[in-house]
Amino acid sequence: MWKNLAETPPDVIFGMNQQFVKDTSPSKVSLIIGAYRDEEGKPYVFNIVRKVEEELFKEQLHKEYLPISGHEDFTAGAKRLVFGDDPKLLERIATSQSLSGTGALRAGAELLHISLPKETKIYISKPTWANHMAIFKQAGLVNQEFYPYYDAATNSLDFKGMMEVLNKAEPNSIVLLHGCAHNPTGIDPTKEQWKEILGVCKSKSLLPFIDLAYQGFATGSFDDDSYAVRLFAAEGMQFLVAESFAKNAGLYGERIGAIHVVCQ
Repeated sequence: MWKNLAETPPDVIFGMNQQFVKDTSPSKVSLIIGAYRDEEGKPYVFNIVRKVEEELFKEQLHKEYLPISGHEDFTAGAKRLVFGDDPKLLERIATSQSLSGTGALRAGAELLHISLPKETKIYISKPTWANHMAIFKQAGLVNQEFYPYYDAATNSLDFKGMMEVLNKAEPNSIVLLHGCAHNPTGIDPTKEQWKEILGVCKSKSLLPFIDLAYQGFATGSFDDDSYAVRLFAAEGMQFLVAESFAKNAGLYGERIGAIHVVCQ
């Protein structure tokens, strides 16, 4: 039954990390996986995370099934963290708990696949997180194109190239955007550039899908790093946001995230 299954290629990043673990050099330093470490290179857990774990243990919570969309307090809090406290805006947003940001991307991609014509294109930045293409492909979004993002000569955003492609994009296509701390370049549009990106999404009827995996990492402020998301929401756009708490809360193994669908 399984003989025709092709073996999945080893994950490059985790493969490199395994090599690091086996390395016996006393001066080794890992720059492979973005995770908090203490001065000895050991995993670091935030004090607030430890405090909450202790509180949860004392409460002796039950293990009943959660609602289909996840823990209601969590989804409400996750929504406010990204979009702010405007009650009218929050009413427009459907949120579901997900298996970290990766699960949020997959769930959003599945929703788009069943909601849009099968030939719908998705425009992805070049470069981008290595798993983006595979996640969307496996969900059925196989019509993928790329827009320029990084100018190696100037070590800056290729905003002109990006806008040229998006202005020529097929109407009603999807455009994948990094909300902040672009992976892998770390380069983000300015606020004025985000307004221009919003403008082309409106004029070309593009559907933004914002990957917000590093909220708080770019500026040190959750609110400032949500600028693009809140801008699009304030302008009445319909779009999706994939949110992850793996990085900003150091909750890698818990696989905690959310998918937000902003409606009219």
